[in-house]
Amino acid sequence: MGMEFASVPLADELSQNAFLQRINAHRIQPITRDYLQLWQQQQHFMALGFYRGGQPMCECVITGANANATLLMIYTRSDMRRQGLARQLIGAASALLRERGVTMMYTHIFRRNIPQTAMMNRLGGVFVRTVTCLPGMDL
Repeated sequence: MGMEFASVPLADELSQNAFLQRINAHRIQPITRDYLQLWQQQQHFMALGFYRGGQPMCECVITGANANATLLMIYTRSDMRRQGLARQLIGAASALLRERGVTMMYTHIFRRNIPQTAMMNRLGGVFVRTVTCLPGMDL
């Protein structure tokens, strides 16, 4: 059975909460509805995914303005990982962004996360800088 590429339904509070529950399942710092609504106000906001039988297999959130976009998050259902879905989803999102005049997409990854680093390398990503996060510090 194939997959459908579509926008994530975010029209109402129930669908927004369901999406946030999925993306927050493995995050250290959960994303709130207020933060999601702030992203939605950006010129290049997109929440996209691959779905099978109406169930999300891989979803991402991208936002930005002018010629720049930021890949804020991407997740793939654990039983669907290592099949290239995230890479394909980023590729499909990039094509949509190019149509809008975006020339650069940024993302933050953990350099010690080998799968993230490998995927970004396969996509032609270029390392820009290291950011140090201090756990437990309110900066």
